[in-house]
Amino acid sequence: MINNSNRFNIDSIKILLLLAVFIPSKSFSANFFWVNGTGTWSDYANHWATSSGGSTFHIQIPSPVDDVFFDDNSSLIASDTVMLDSTLIYAKSLNYTGTGNVFLYSNNLLVFEISTTINLNPGLSFYAPGSEIRFISSGIHTLNTGSDTLFARVSFRGSGEYNLNGDLNCYSLDIQSGKFHSNNHHIWLYNISTFGNPEVFFGSSEIYAQERARFYITTTFYPIHAENATIYCRDFEARRAWTFKDVYCSNNFVSNGANFNNVEAHTFVGYSGTYNDVKIIPALPPYSPSSNITLLGAGSIFNKIEIDVTECIISGNLTSDTLIILPGTYITVGDTLNINSFLSAAGNCSGYTSLNGSNGILGTINMNSGQAVLGKNYFNDIRFLGTVPFNAASSFTTSTVSGVTISAPTPKKLFWINGTGDWNDASHWSTISGTSQDNCIPTEVDTVVFDNNSFFTNDTVTLGLNTKCKTFIWSSPDSALFNTILYVNEIFIHQSLIINNPTTIEFDFDYLHFISDSSGNKINTNYALLYPDIDFSGSGEWAFQSAFKTTGTVLIKGGTLKTNGNTINAGSVSFDLEQPAAFLLDTSLMEINIWDRDPQPFNLNIDADMANFKGSKFLSSVPMNCNNFIGYDSIALVGPSTFNDMESGAIFIGNCNGHNINILDINRDQNVQMGSCNINKLELDCESCILNAEGSHIDSLISVKPGQNLNIDRVIVDGHWKTNGSCSGYITISGKNYPDTNNIQLNGTCDFQYMIFKGLTISGNVPVTPFNSIFDGPSQGLNISSYTPRTLFWVNGDGNWGDNNHWSSSSGGIGGECIPTKFDDVIFDSQSSAPGNFDVYLNHIYSYCNSLHFIRQGKINPGTSISPSIEIYGNLETDSLMSLFVTNHLISDSGTNYINSRSQNFGSKLQLEGNGAIELIHSLKSNNGININVNSFYTRGYQINCAKFLLDNSKILNVYLDTSTINSQEFQGVRTNNAHYIDGDSSNINCTLFWVNNNNFNIVNSTGSIDCDTCNANLLTGKDIAINNSNIKRAITTPGPNGGFGIKDSHVEYVQLNNSDGNFTYNSLIDTLIFNMPGQDITVNFNGTVANHMEIISNPGFPTRLQSNTPVTINYTGDTLCTDFIYLKNINLTGSGVAYAGINSFDLGGNSGWNFLPCPIINEVEDIEQSLFTIYPNPVSSTYFISCTEINRGDLYFTLYNMFGQIIDEKQLNQNYTEMNGYNLSKGIYTYQIRNTSGSIIQKGKIVFN
Repeated sequence: MINNSNRFNIDSIKILLLLAVFIPSKSFSANFFWVNGTGTWSDYANHWATSSGGSTFHIQIPSPVDDVFFDDNSSLIASDTVMLDSTLIYAKSLNYTGTGNVFLYSNNLLVFEISTTINLNPGLSFYAPGSEIRFISSGIHTLNTGSDTLFARVSFRGSGEYNLNGDLNCYSLDIQSGKFHSNNHHIWLYNISTFGNPEVFFGSSEIYAQERARFYITTTFYPIHAENATIYCRDFEARRAWTFKDVYCSNNFVSNGANFNNVEAHTFVGYSGTYNDVKIIPALPPYSPSSNITLLGAGSIFNKIEIDVTECIISGNLTSDTLIILPGTYITVGDTLNINSFLSAAGNCSGYTSLNGSNGILGTINMNSGQAVLGKNYFNDIRFLGTVPFNAASSFTTSTVSGVTISAPTPKKLFWINGTGDWNDASHWSTISGTSQDNCIPTEVDTVVFDNNSFFTNDTVTLGLNTKCKTFIWSSPDSALFNTILYVNEIFIHQSLIINNPTTIEFDFDYLHFISDSSGNKINTNYALLYPDIDFSGSGEWAFQSAFKTTGTVLIKGGTLKTNGNTINAGSVSFDLEQPAAFLLDTSLMEINIWDRDPQPFNLNIDADMANFKGSKFLSSVPMNCNNFIGYDSIALVGPSTFNDMESGAIFIGNCNGHNINILDINRDQNVQMGSCNINKLELDCESCILNAEGSHIDSLISVKPGQNLNIDRVIVDGHWKTNGSCSGYITISGKNYPDTNNIQLNGTCDFQYMIFKGLTISGNVPVTPFNSIFDGPSQGLNISSYTPRTLFWVNGDGNWGDNNHWSSSSGGIGGECIPTKFDDVIFDSQSSAPGNFDVYLNHIYSYCNSLHFIRQGKINPGTSISPSIEIYGNLETDSLMSLFVTNHLISDSGTNYINSRSQNFGSKLQLEGNGAIELIHSLKSNNGININVNSFYTRGYQINCAKFLLDNSKILNVYLDTSTINSQEFQGVRTNNAHYIDGDSSNINCTLFWVNNNNFNIVNSTGSIDCDTCNANLLTGKDIAINNSNIKRAITTPGPNGGFGIKDSHVEYVQLNNSDGNFTYNSLIDTLIFNMPGQDITVNFNGTVANHMEIISNPGFPTRLQSNTPVTINYTGDTLCTDFIYLKNINLTGSGVAYAGINSFDLGGNSGWNFLPCPIINEVEDIEQSLFTIYPNPVSSTYFISCTEINRGDLYFTLYNMFGQIIDEKQLNQNYTEMNGYNLSKGIYTYQIRNTSGSIIQKGKIVFN
């Protein structure tokens, strides 16, 4: 046997040198001229000519050393396009010298990499959203943009110097390195960013960052020269001590250490800089104002600040010569504000100015010279320091204020006039009804009146900041809507709310605040429907004088609320006390959807002894004494508490005394939790209840709902216990933690009928003898006769499973048998109904049978029960026309049960459970999922189609897939510890998501991802494949975006990568590696070994780039790698293998181990195993044959290559001879290789085609 090395003999080297003479080297640049109008960039044979308007074409698309030209001979008219159909486009320069229109277009993401510059006349458009035009030169260049539109990200990544020679209009500008000169030209874009190490000269340019864009400057060390530039943007950010002229922002401004002349912004953050004139402005359309407008100027020095917004937070120790705050602004001072010469912060009749501290911390305003103008202000947690006098007439203070002299305003009664308008528009307020006089907006001491002179028809009152009044009176006969503008959405009422006409008012805002420290306040809404959340604060008292209704929350922070027996209807009631409070409910009906009471830092007195509660959830973590609870979903009440009657779904009560409790049928598996309670009567009307009484005493316990399921623990029945099922529905009762817990202590009498007992302990007055009842597992304290299993037939057509009139002991017989138990076989046959379809409805949560045989057309459907399911403890056999639309629990406790669905498509989930085994005896289909939690599952080679194939992780499962094909959206079987055993050596799995560990598979085909940890498989096919610690024969990625291939600590015999965007990562051993991604950009982060063979498939129209951000090393020990038209960056090859990148390929830097030469022609056949194959005739004219001298060699594969190493033909060989078609091949010399399934070369040589 000849050693398979990669050393060349003397003849090979001679041919290599000969080829180098006759094949032109691509290291020389060429001019590429576009011709023939509309076309695709990759079509070099019809569009890339060697001269302007020429008919001689290049043999490939432009490369990084080629100049690209569009001119008047390109034959492009207005409607023509040049489609950029590759993810990689290269040119040395891009030139447009024509006078017409050129439209370069792509709807895919791409990188257009230009080695030098662009020279454009007006008329060229580049439209590739999200793509990048990347300049990478190291020289000095002029960018002649022609003011054309480049709708892409323009980036500079080389060390060169670029000078604009025209306006730049692009999507974004990204300057990472080198020097950039705007030369005073305008720049229009969406965003601009600089980082890395560039130097940028903006001159006197005007830079416009368009809507929805951000303007970031984040360079760390290199300078930005913008002393004379004007920048218009949405958001601005500068990180170092540069100097800018003017910056005008429609939204946010951030700077650290920079200096500016004029700045306008909606929010301002400026650290340690100097500013001549700063103005805080409202947000400009289409942007919404911030709810947290900030002026942060820590360490900065300002000449003048003007604030023209409704609300602003001033923070940081800020110093300014002048501060002007326009009337109506709400200012929060977070630190110290130093004013050197002039402060203007006065409000007016149209808007008070508020000066406030931050979160209870005093804000400081300090002035030692100049003038301070105040008046019509609100002050809160603010102090004034310095020698300048501070005087504020007609002003208010609500908490700690010092250093200012304040005089209060005179209370007024204000009438709304002139219909639709803004609350803070003084022209709508008058001291006389219907007449304009003394127009001022209301304050907290003013009463507001809406009467018959206020509105016209369907008017609107829009709320503004600081919407306040003392008493709100509504008497208007005309309808009006109170709504909000932007984030301002609240009214503060400091005394009473009176609505005399409830049908004409609509509150469509978020918050209604009642604030008072006085008694005598009234709330009379006449049951008008309110929408806001409502809160009460202060030490005052409010009395409800009518029924009250809001869809929002009622939050009590303080004060006393008296309901006076009126109905209170609210979305919820909760408490967050700031001081002691009382809620006196009298005999009111409290229709509160959610009542939420937690312990409070202050005393809360709730008088509810006579009140009735009705709602969805009642949660109280402190004791309460109540009358009745009506129709709740759940109640949680701690003791000691008392109540009369309680009606609810789930309850959680402790240390309580109650008269009657009725558990409603609200949810599946409802919890009834009681601790140390004394209950007169507990009635369970739920289909499925979990009763944990923790030693509670119950005088009377009643459950008479057929089909009920009860799980009971630590119940003490002192009087009578009645649990009566019926022939139409047994009541199943089980004990928690049997046999360790005393589930029931029976001190009185009992009446048990039609019950199923599952692991229950009864003590006290025992033994108990139930009537018509069944043991399903061991129980204590009971006397029950053994049960004889039955075979039951469905009769009488449509009906409920729980209707015993549909169950007979014989086919077509008379109904009346008790419904099936888990021990009974059920049969649906031709006598169950008239021919055709019929419907069976599950009217209990759980329906049971042993084996189910549905051998005719029909359906089992959900009934009136909550999420019903059927538990099948034996075999399942269905007709091909039968449908199951309920969750099916197939339970095998021992032995092996089977499923025979006869290809029926189940319309619901199949849950396989138990400690036994389940096998298929026919193919299986489910529109929903198949959840496996049975000890052993055997597919027996049958096909499975389902939405999800999931292995439960609660225990170790054994799944035997045999030769089955599994078609499922998801196939998951991952356990953190002690993996499932899956025997899939011969199976085929087709899915969207595949995620398993520690198992063996044959073929897995995923349209999405494959995650295989410690696996063995013959073939994995998916868009995104991750392999760890595995042995895989073949792994193939499918075409499409967002894919990739990751391999770690694994061995894969054959890898073929076909998708476009994925990374190729991690280290491992690969025998054969194929990159089949022409025209794509492949990120290679692979430091591993390729042992036998590697191919990189590329072509002249779609060159392939393999690159890494940091150098990677591939140990290649295989045969000679032949390719061409590839671009390489940071890809290093070591090992004995020889790699020829081809003369049309490019070294982009950081590579080693590659020969940028044509692949040598092999002059002799290399018979690795002593000439096992004969190829004849050779030379070939048309058809040729491959014959084998030895049979039973296993699967073998023939691959034919051209002189560039590209695959021309592939075929699996027959055992004796194989016919090959060479009709369409060009004349020349070709090479071939014959490999086995592991990728090892059996024979290689050359074939000549005439």
